[in-house]
Amino acid sequence: MTDGDAEPTVAELRATLADRTARIDELAATLKDAETRISHQRERVDQLEGDLVNKDRRIEALATSNDQLWNRLSGVEDDTNSNGIQEATTDAECGTVATTQQENNE
Repeated sequence: MTDGDAEPTVAELRATLADRTARIDELAATLKDAETRISHQRERVDQLEGDLVNKDRRIEALATSNDQLWNRLSGVEDDTNSNGIQEATTDAECGTVATTQQENNE
């Protein structure tokens, strides 16, 4: 020993090693817990993404259905004249309507 610096004893080294080993074990347990939580969160994210995809598909289907209904309603509204009588909108329907009106006039 020189200059008052004492070398650690074997017992001190063993105590330091035991403390550090215990700390490493604590950190390993903390890391394992964190990995478990991350794994559960990833599973939850996957589930939520699947739910989101399903809801997005449902929204698209409802939007399509809504558009179809509006188109049908628009056709009904456009087919009604000021007297509340439904008028034909296609040539084929016009022929049928004209024939029906002629038959009614006769």
